[in-house]
Amino acid sequence: MSVQENLRQLISFVLEAHEAAGRTLHIPVGCTGSEPWLLDSLDVPALLALIRQGHPVQLSKLCKSGSGPSQPSSARAASDVTSWTYANGPDAPPSAGSFTAGGPAQDSAEAGEAGASNANEPVLDLPSLETGLKEYELKDLAYTVFVGACGRGSHPELTRTVCNQLDMSESRAAEMQQAMEASPSNRTPAFSRHAATLKLQAELLQTVRPGHFSSFRAFVMWRQTSGRLMAQVLSRALQSTPGLEWSNRNGRPRFAVAHLQGALRRLDVRNPDEFVEAEYAVAAKDFVAAASDIASHCSSGWRFPWAVRVRVADLLLRGLFESDDSGSYVEDRTALLSLLEKDLWPLLGISPQVHAALYAWIHFRQFALTGRRSLLVATQQLIANLLSESGRRTSGASREEASGDEALDSQFGADVAAAVEAWILKRMQDYHQAFAGDAILMAGLLEVLIAAELCKGRNAAVHRMLEGCVAASLDAQMGRLHAQAATSSGEDSADQLHRLARYTHRILKVESEMFTPVLSEHLPLAGAVAAAHLHRAFGSVFLPWLLTVDSLDESTLTTVRAADGLEAALNAHARLRPSMSGGPGADGTANGASQRGDGGVVPDMPAWDTLHRMAPLLFHWVQSQLAQLGAWTSRILESESWQPISPSRLLSR
Repeated sequence: MSVQENLRQLISFVLEAHEAAGRTLHIPVGCTGSEPWLLDSLDVPALLALIRQGHPVQLSKLCKSGSGPSQPSSARAASDVTSWTYANGPDAPPSAGSFTAGGPAQDSAEAGEAGASNANEPVLDLPSLETGLKEYELKDLAYTVFVGACGRGSHPELTRTVCNQLDMSESRAAEMQQAMEASPSNRTPAFSRHAATLKLQAELLQTVRPGHFSSFRAFVMWRQTSGRLMAQVLSRALQSTPGLEWSNRNGRPRFAVAHLQGALRRLDVRNPDEFVEAEYAVAAKDFVAAASDIASHCSSGWRFPWAVRVRVADLLLRGLFESDDSGSYVEDRTALLSLLEKDLWPLLGISPQVHAALYAWIHFRQFALTGRRSLLVATQQLIANLLSESGRRTSGASREEASGDEALDSQFGADVAAAVEAWILKRMQDYHQAFAGDAILMAGLLEVLIAAELCKGRNAAVHRMLEGCVAASLDAQMGRLHAQAATSSGEDSADQLHRLARYTHRILKVESEMFTPVLSEHLPLAGAVAAAHLHRAFGSVFLPWLLTVDSLDESTLTTVRAADGLEAALNAHARLRPSMSGGPGADGTANGASQRGDGGVVPDMPAWDTLHRMAPLLFHWVQSQLAQLGAWTSRILESESWQPISPSRLLSR
């Protein structure tokens, strides 16, 4: 139960206790005293002060009213989006983690840098993939691994393709290949094996010099990247190795890392005038010796940690697509994929499970970036296969016995599927902004999401999930338009509420024309769900304001007419929902709950009953008009002087 719901219950209990004590409680006309919008709009400190003093309580006088309409209760409540309580407000949509266990709620700094070039780019942000490395460092490493393991000379076209996809200039690529030629193991069978480990990085740091690069600055850039990469990877590998006393400040692991960092600082020569070959050679030798010492104590040795290997594989697999955001495969796609699977993955330690998960991910990523429909079928099928295979492995006994990299491999498919769902749900919770003018992209991503949910056997959860998305997105859009309606300081509350009614009508129009047709494919009652939520959202602002109205001026009447028109449009939109028999709703109206396809119930839409709620005001207005009419009649009679012309002619002169 949310904090807002608890507060409502407390207020209801206080009011019931006040009335049970024999004290006066005036409830507004048309209300029962327990309506959520009424309880949310009460001035609680003023209410408690009246109750404490034993004074009569008139709820209509305790409704908050200011210069403009108050924030809807939907924006103040804090609840999960799968409930019908108004949730989270315009600037804080519910986290995707509330839907998908283990799904990332937000992007990390490392992932954020990776996706900075395109705000719509999905990022595989998983705790198991944390490397501590920058995106450009991983790209340099990916290129070095590819060229060293399978790209030297024998595959020039594929090497150029990978170079382009990793955003690397031809000059830098040529320099890195020239640097690799300086390795002692170059032209030996061991070179390809070393290229897929830190061993090659260590060899290059010890042998490469400024003369292998076109400028000293290019050498410094390469040395900084390679040195930091080795230090970061080895330090993390050492900390994650079981059995080492890392917490001991004077222990050997900490001393080894300190030795490594010290040697790295001595290698940091940035001015060509300060570079001394002999001193640099000694520092490089010490660095490699420290790295060898750490590698000997790590469970992974010189091998890259699992997270680094998967990140490198992800970057290389992205090269299967053109870099112009067209969504097309590169011309050498088949040859490149075969080379990665047969030659590089065994050296790098990429299992078939990890390859399948990454292959599904890059297709989803490319579809989300380009919206190309030709990728949709492939994405759906790959995600479905991934979840099915993950489910079979999870149900097997071998999963419990797996450890280390095997356990990570086995879990990776489910983690990727969870990341896909989380990314889609994050945008579905504000689809009015995420897919403005692009309902086709929304439809495609929804199909991927639904396919993933159905593969998990969560058929019944699909409707509740989509209802939550509709509620969260409408809340966010209402919050933005509510802020626009309150921007004019010269308008009174009636004018601002009139503006909000027009904005709400606009939301309904966009919902019915753009989003409801898409959502109805998976949520038949999407129109009724949206209408009911908008009805409650606007009502939570309109009804408290209605209680504060004390005059029937032109702006008030205009606002009331706009609200009546909005309610009629919402009811008409809700009536269009299909019934279980395939025809119109059985009751023919929007009021009253109706059965949902999964056995649930669509929330009802209690009428605002504006005329009934305004009855006291109308009564007082009629009384005042009658009083004025009586006064006018009396004044007229008093001003008359009745003098008949004659006894037979009773006409006045």
